[in-house]
Amino acid sequence: MGILTKAVLLPVTISFILASSVISTRSFSQENQEQETQQSTSESTPEKASKNASEKTTSNGDAAPVTNEQQSPERPDISLPKALPEIYELDLKHYLPEGEYENIMVGDNEHVALVTTHDSELPKGIAILIPDWQQPATSPQAINELRKILPKQGWTTLSLQPLDKPENYPSNALDDTTKTAENAEQLAQYQQQLAPLIAASIEKAKSFPGIIILIAQGQNAAQILSILQQPEFAKPNAYIMLSAYMPTTQETQIAAEHLTELTLPILDVSLKADHFQVPRNVALRSKYVKQLAKSQYRQTTLFNFTTGYYDANALATQIKGWLTSLGW
Repeated sequence: MGILTKAVLLPVTISFILASSVISTRSFSQENQEQETQQSTSESTPEKASKNASEKTTSNGDAAPVTNEQQSPERPDISLPKALPEIYELDLKHYLPEGEYENIMVGDNEHVALVTTHDSELPKGIAILIPDWQQPATSPQAINELRKILPKQGWTTLSLQPLDKPENYPSNALDDTTKTAENAEQLAQYQQQLAPLIAASIEKAKSFPGIIILIAQGQNAAQILSILQQPEFAKPNAYIMLSAYMPTTQETQIAAEHLTELTLPILDVSLKADHFQVPRNVALRSKYVKQLAKSQYRQTTLFNFTTGYYDANALATQIKGWLTSLGW
């Protein structure tokens, strides 16, 4: 029986081994075929996609070339910065109540003016306040404090937002003749813009009771001398200059000459610690006034701590005393 059993089982075992080897060979070949199929499919997919895209673009004709604007995102429009006076006006309208400012029309242009009415039972008049260029209507150097103090003395104040500084003044030209001509041209254009604003302010001030005084500071104060010197220009009852100066010699002399030609009362105020150009301008104006014996002119210097900044109480006292000497 043992021999017979071995004889029967041996062929069965051999056939089983052969069958299992065939099955493993077939499974290995199937796996290789599947991997090759997947690889060929992944390689052919981009080609098919690009082919389909090209067929879509060429189905209706030639495709338009791709521009840089289509490749890159749109850039936002960047506007130029606003002028300094415009920024000041926007700030005033944003932070102040509507009742504290008014718009003065000069032609088609609108200018902001701060109005502070008097606190007295007997109004004395209206004071038009003009800071130096590149300063706001609430300039802390003097104008803003006068807006607070003068109404307590019976004055209504009208503080104007000054115009922007001329672009090419003082001139950078190397030749003296060219420099003088460019300075004169720039300032003439500036005065043509400033004069209508002052005229409109004086016309508005006539609606208030009392006299009209004009108070200006810095280079605007010197420029206004040339404007008031014009015969046809409507003048205030009195003019007060605060640290008036011009940085160029020719314009300093012109301002001094125009001062002596005016007949209205003028108060010329400066500081101990002032802009470095102010003392030279003050000395020249004093010289011209003495030579031509101008009447109703007073020149005074006030003490201060911070350069260019007035003590508000001392300035208001000086103005009150001067106006009282004139009978106002």
